[in-house]
Amino acid sequence: MSYDSMGDNEAEKRAIHDFFIHVTLPILIEEGGQFGIAATGTLFKIAGRHFIITAAHTYDDFHPDRWHFPSHPRKGKIHTLGLAEYIHPSSNKDSLDIAAVELKDPESVAILEENWRFLTLDNVWLPDYSADAVIVAGYPSVRARFDETDSNLYAKIFIVRQKLRTETPEATLHDGLTKGVDFFIDYQDAVNEYTGEEISKVSVRGLSGCSV
Repeated sequence: MSYDSMGDNEAEKRAIHDFFIHVTLPILIEEGGQFGIAATGTLFKIAGRHFIITAAHTYDDFHPDRWHFPSHPRKGKIHTLGLAEYIHPSSNKDSLDIAAVELKDPESVAILEENWRFLTLDNVWLPDYSADAVIVAGYPSVRARFDETDSNLYAKIFIVRQKLRTETPEATLHDGLTKGVDFFIDYQDAVNEYTGEEISKVSVRGLSGCSV
């Protein structure tokens, strides 16, 4: 199924959006009695073990022992991760910007298993330059709002259609790229596919670790 066909079948489009929503986890942080979004993570289950995969640089400002998550993709209580193991790449400058948290708290795992969706290694993909589109899904921190009256965090997922760049941007050539791993994408349509909102002028700070 090509991405273009999604727009022609509303039931199919809703099902794909629902998939994105259930595998894309907002990573929440509490500061000053208010919650906000620190980054986005993707849930994986590998060999019976449960992980959140995200960008390693998230650790620099918000260590995972402070992370929280909502109990449901659309509405629910906010929980701590509980017992977990933090897997961070070495300080080697050539390390990839990827980190993982292995979830070991039975209650947290049970909540995520019930209301979210864990991907597997079958869902891991390398760039396919023949694809007509790449879908990026995440929670920009700039669009999160904490309401003190009801102590709820209101956030909006971005599901954005983009396209792979076949060439490497000149400005990145000095950054020590990893062949076969690093790739670049451009806006194809500056529209949040989930809401129809035009987002070309929206700063997407906090989208680190988003699902692709």
